[in-house]
Amino acid sequence: MNEELSITRDQRDLLSGFFLHCWNVFHNGEKAFWDFYADQMDKAKISWRIQNLVAYAAENRDNGFLYFSTVLKNLNIKVEK
Repeated sequence: MNEELSITRDQRDLLSGFFLHCWNVFHNGEKAFWDFYADQMDKAKISWRIQNLVAYAAENRDNGFLYFSTVLKNLNIKVEK
């Protein structure tokens, strides 16, 4: 279960926006645009597993006060160089 997952820098940028969106939906009551992000992440070939890990991490309010790179590290997701 502790296997390392990897993403590209472009995927990281998209996931960062998705994470912020999720965090604001969960904690600030913002309107959700799940279809938009699902479409964008599918086009970017981001696995459902990674999408779900990032969305789940956004449920924890404390993660919104960390650098996104730290959130990814805590999820064992590596950004390819």
